[in-house]
Amino acid sequence: STTESGSFTAAGLPRRSSRATTIPALPEVDDNVEQTDDGDQGETKAERIRTDLEGFLEGQRAATKDE
Repeated sequence: STTESGSFTAAGLPRRSSRATTIPALPEVDDNVEQTDDGDQGETKAERIRTDLEGFLEGQRAATKDE
């Protein structure tokens, strides 16, 4: 019962296989310490994200304050 149509379910959907994966391998990234483009050394990725979000929230508060 393994024919070419055996790779699809009765509803026409692709049949899952325990051997196949559709998740691509992620590249290895060192998130410990990175140097940013603006010259801040030793700033971690998490610190940069926090700083960016703080700036965004300040801008959002300023924009809604005028409404």
